[in-house]
Amino acid sequence: MVTSSSRCRVHHSSELGQLTGGRRRGSSREGTRHEATGSRAGGQRAATAERPSPLLVCGAGGRPGSFQCARARVLDSGSDDFFRSSDGTAAGSSYYYRRSDRELRNQGRGGGVGTTEGTAGGCSAVQSSSGKGWRLQIFIVGTAMLLCNLDRVAMGILAVPLIQEFSLSMTELGVLQSSYLWGYLVGQIPAGLASDKYGGVEVMLVGLFVWSLATCGTALAKYAAAPLTIAIASRVLMGLGSSVALPAVAATVAKEVPANQRARSTTISYALFNIGNVVANLCTPYVSEFLGWHWSFAIYGALGVVWTAVCFYLLRGARARRQKSAVTLKELHAEPPKKPVNILQAVRKKKLWAQLLILAYCHSTIGLGYFTLQSWIPAFMAKDLGIVSLKVAGLCTALVWLATAFNTAFVGVVADKLLSKIEFWKVRRIAMTISTIIPAACFFVLSTTSNPLVGVFCILIGLVSWSFDYAGFHPYIVEVSGKYSGTVLSFTNSAGVIAGIAGNIATGYLVGLEGNFTRVFRILAGVYLLSCILWNLTMKGEKLELV
Repeated sequence: MVTSSSRCRVHHSSELGQLTGGRRRGSSREGTRHEATGSRAGGQRAATAERPSPLLVCGAGGRPGSFQCARARVLDSGSDDFFRSSDGTAAGSSYYYRRSDRELRNQGRGGGVGTTEGTAGGCSAVQSSSGKGWRLQIFIVGTAMLLCNLDRVAMGILAVPLIQEFSLSMTELGVLQSSYLWGYLVGQIPAGLASDKYGGVEVMLVGLFVWSLATCGTALAKYAAAPLTIAIASRVLMGLGSSVALPAVAATVAKEVPANQRARSTTISYALFNIGNVVANLCTPYVSEFLGWHWSFAIYGALGVVWTAVCFYLLRGARARRQKSAVTLKELHAEPPKKPVNILQAVRKKKLWAQLLILAYCHSTIGLGYFTLQSWIPAFMAKDLGIVSLKVAGLCTALVWLATAFNTAFVGVVADKLLSKIEFWKVRRIAMTISTIIPAACFFVLSTTSNPLVGVFCILIGLVSWSFDYAGFHPYIVEVSGKYSGTVLSFTNSAGVIAGIAGNIATGYLVGLEGNFTRVFRILAGVYLLSCILWNLTMKGEKLELV
């Protein structure tokens, strides 16, 4: 049931005919407007049962990024009842789902299956019970993120065997580690634009296929006359395919996920991303020992190719089922098309440019710390902490990333609950403060210790607290940029990638020069402290207007 207000109204079939250009002319009852109320007396219920079920049309225009609506209309639609769930930020088709009268009555009582309450404009928007496709899409992008990290991390874990087999210097290893990020950087902006235009899930699966083939190609370096060249070329291509990962997640969350599920959906995706670290650190040492290092890349790449086919099959089946229970009625409620992003016009806006630069710096901080630790933890454990066993180092690293993954999922749930009590930007500020100030302290301690227990503990605490940014930075981008989230995130992530490239090369150079990671961690501590200060001073929920 829909409560009537100045913005939520009930119409009968005559208005439906006007809106649809005279379609369903068989429904010619008088277009009297009725206010939707609670349960009726028996006689009135009988009268209601005689007339066809209404069509609820929930228009976009609520708070960006939510299922709240600015207006809702209930329209007689013949023998069937449809419900449309509309996202204020989503582009594309509008879907109307068949609903039973009981479900509509439950809606009026705030109950029923699959209800998602909104408040904008006095309306209460409900996501239909059949509109659960977003869960499958989050599952698909999440598992793709797991495979992305599995493929990416393997190179860092196998650094020691690669140094031994190919006689690499630390500088050459730094170049090899950073080569992945070269392709990753080039693909960022196109990946963001494509995710916003074509859909995050589809773009993610194309990227998964590309980076999986490239991962298989890395294994060929063992048999090549110029192994370093083949390894670098394969890693560049893998980075190009992986560039879709973050923009695709942002676009999927912005377009498909209800507002009150977004932080946890984001953090679940990134929790699976970190699980990829766990799987890589647990499995890669054993695969390398028993089959050879090159088999790690071959197996992981083949797994990605197979999973791409499975996900396309699941996605096609889910959409076929949804189309059977939904109809596209664009002429009934035409949404204004999303304006294309004019980059030159956007950067002329000084306020927007300032916001983007600070967001880019904060994302570069995230990327610098993440890519440095991901690539160099095994080498740091061997050089500074004396943990030379690949299996022991892998186990320690896996435990660290496992704790990080669990915390990533946990903070999303907590953040979503806090949104009902605190303004969204304050929730994000709390998360970002934790994710920068504590890692800064841990990096400083790491620069002063050679104790294995202290070192592993600091890495654990630093990465677990760092994972709070998944409930801070990434949902904040979705909330302030809405339907352009993929594009904005691709821009800021480009800064993170550049920082990762520079960080990997600089780390290799500094460690080769000084023989330890002391200066590396002190630089990281300063970078993270500055990020904390900038975020707290500037990020207060202002919308990013790209057009």
